[in-house]
Amino acid sequence: MLKTIRIAGRILAQGLLVQRLDDGRVTISTGTQHLTGYPVAA
Repeated sequence: MLKTIRIAGRILAQGLLVQRLDDGRVTISTGTQHLTGYPVAA
């Protein structure tokens, strides 16, 4: 499942969902790295 996250201010990243964290953040895989941030509402 593709997810878009906010990782710093106005910086967004999109990738495959890897993990959901208890504090509401999610971790995604961009193919070369894993990034964690808050999901962007659709």
